[in-house]
Amino acid sequence: MPKRYHAKFTFTVTVTEVRYEIGKADSHS
Repeated sequence: MPKRYHAKFTFTVTVTEVRYEIGKADSHS
């Protein structure tokens, strides 16, 4: 797997997780 592609994939997963966490926090408040 090219390093550049792997970095992009990792970034996408991180953004998705952060959005999920923010969404959870919003639904609780």
